[in-house]
Amino acid sequence: MTEDYLSFEDRVRDNITALRLVMPYVLMRERERAHSKWYAYRFMSPLQATVLFADLYREAFKRYIRTHRDAHDADAAQGLGTRLFGEPNRSLTEVWNARQRADELGLPYNLLFEFSFHFAGRRTRKRAPRPGQLFDSGNAGIAWPLELEKWIVDPLHQEVQRLSLPQYRHENYRSYPVQREFHDYLLAGIEERVGAWGPKLAHHCISRRHLPIGKAIRLVPKGARQLAIRHLRDELEFATGRNERAGRLPDIAIAPGCFGLPFAFEGTSPECKSCPLSQQCQGAVRTVSDHMHDRFGTLSPLERSRKKSTTETTRLRVQRFRARKKAGEHEGSPQPEEIAV
Repeated sequence: MTEDYLSFEDRVRDNITALRLVMPYVLMRERERAHSKWYAYRFMSPLQATVLFADLYREAFKRYIRTHRDAHDADAAQGLGTRLFGEPNRSLTEVWNARQRADELGLPYNLLFEFSFHFAGRRTRKRAPRPGQLFDSGNAGIAWPLELEKWIVDPLHQEVQRLSLPQYRHENYRSYPVQREFHDYLLAGIEERVGAWGPKLAHHCISRRHLPIGKAIRLVPKGARQLAIRHLRDELEFATGRNERAGRLPDIAIAPGCFGLPFAFEGTSPECKSCPLSQQCQGAVRTVSDHMHDRFGTLSPLERSRKKSTTETTRLRVQRFRARKKAGEHEGSPQPEEIAV
């Protein structure tokens, strides 16, 4: 992996690992999740995003134990197994599904954990919530989303302010769907947020370089525009030479999270039809598929293993049923000495 993005080879390697660890029906959802997840994760592979989710969960788990039990327990607490990504297992499936749920809601993982563990603590829960319990679909199923909606406004704004990714900067803008969507999201946030126009625009246009000034300045009422422009000019003068411009990123750096993932790619889907990297994605899918068939003889060794296990379980069940039936028929048959002559 390079400093700022996953290369084509990184994507292929991560997707191969995902196919080995996760069932196809789970991976199939990655196409939609890649376009709804929080903007900081849009360019991560599903595996990379799940690793981040697991790491942040472990940290939140330790904080919960430290707060509600004691520091000694927190130091020893793991929350998840140390070999989570070694082989297919139930815990990994739970984590993967929970991460997809967070992506469906467009939540930053750290904010999800902060709120959900706090929510659980308020209910004097004895145990820390598992990844699958973070969204609280139990008795508090209605209260959880309502409380989240009220709580997340300011933390989410702070998360937006901290966000800084080269894929969204001026020098890497290609008018890709995700970049246009991010522009719209920032513009809506600027318009809704109370505060002086100049500083609000300067942060996203000059400090982060996520928005073009020409697009952002249209939000400013005409009466306040001159003052905002003056502030922006001062900021530009101060920023000259301070912001180092990195080289232009390759297209693969701006590929969506589902890039090159078999089961997620579907050429006729709206997401794939509008993706500017659809052709390159098909090439990555072929590379990943060829490797899986050469190495394992199938695209999903996990699915094959489970089908085999299910078939064997069914065979044994039928065998036991027939044995019981035969034994019952034998017991119900008259014995030779009971047959009347």
